Amino acid sequence: MAAPPVLIVSLTTCGHCAQAKAFFRQRGVQPTVIEFDTVSNDLKRRIAADMRAHKVQGFPFVMIGGKAVGGYDPQAYERLLSMN
Repeated sequence: MAAPPVLIVSLTTCGHCAQAKAFFRQRGVQPTVIEFDTVSNDLKRRIAADMRAHKVQGFPFVMIGGKAVGGYDPQAYERLLSMN
């Protein structure tokens, strides 16, 4: 069974973001990672709007198979990975 697509919106200085990226890589999942603090202002606005739409206020902002998780939450990550 293939893992659902994973997107992590991260900050380069965020410890919880680093933990989230490591969590997926340790499970053989290669997430798409966007470092929020290094992208254009236009992309920041689009990401911020997406975060608001999903009621996520902090980083990491993780999307797993189209479902949002805010923050470092390994239990939620496991649950969403296993739903595929």
